[in-house]
Amino acid sequence: MVFSAEQLDTFEERPETFEQSRRTLHDFRESGFERTRHDTDAQRAGVDQALAHLEAQVPDPELRRKLTPDYEFGCKRILRSDDYYPALTRGNVELVTEGIEAIVPEGVRTRDGRVHEADVIIYGTGFSSQAFQGDLQVIGAAGGNLQDRWAEGAEAYLGMSVDGFPNMFMIYGPNTNLNHNSIITMLEIQQAYILEVLEHLLPVPQAAVEVRGQVLASYNTALQDAMEGSAFSSDCSSWYKNAAGKVINNWSGTVEEYRSLAGQWRPADYLVSGAALPVRETTEV
Repeated sequence: MVFSAEQLDTFEERPETFEQSRRTLHDFRESGFERTRHDTDAQRAGVDQALAHLEAQVPDPELRRKLTPDYEFGCKRILRSDDYYPALTRGNVELVTEGIEAIVPEGVRTRDGRVHEADVIIYGTGFSSQAFQGDLQVIGAAGGNLQDRWAEGAEAYLGMSVDGFPNMFMIYGPNTNLNHNSIITMLEIQQAYILEVLEHLLPVPQAAVEVRGQVLASYNTALQDAMEGSAFSSDCSSWYKNAAGKVINNWSGTVEEYRSLAGQWRPADYLVSGAALPVRETTEV
């Protein structure tokens, strides 16, 4: 959404109007998550809307055929754009869906034997979306390497902590990506969670905390079970999954469902070493 200068001025002068606008947008986007659940009325409505948008913007039936997905709605990232389809209808643009057989001196030869002449070839092959730690080598308390630990697929409790790696908390870790809403809301929940842990640790700087292995295992089992009801796990290739087909990027529910789990740190989920944490009283409102 693009806000006008007048709206931005109002937000600055009256912050409560910004907060209300943000809540309205958040609630609207949250309602869209139902479209990514298997065989729901909301998913079918999403398909109808997407196909209607395609037909309205692409008059050529053959080009529409090439652009019509052959996989479940939501299995890949849902893109929202008003200018992508029109770009493909321009006279100087051709959509080629045949697989590439070879790069030849003249350009690109596709599997149908046709050579597409080109002076420049740009490789848009994606990125390493599942290398959560990048090139950073993270070594645990017993000498274990996080990269080795995640060899079969990254996982972390609430997407933030891994047993064997004390005092390590992540932002935007495994299974915390969204398809339907702003990732900023997930990051804010995670930041508040980590700050709460730090507040507990401040009085005893020598203490170390790590999530209990069984807590992480139970959490991940429940998460993957829930993922079975999501289009994210359906039969298509996507950057949400690892080579084995396990969804390791996306969260399985709404932001508010995540908040219900990660809205407050629970010390009982963690092992404490080095010193006992002080007991902190909490008051429920």
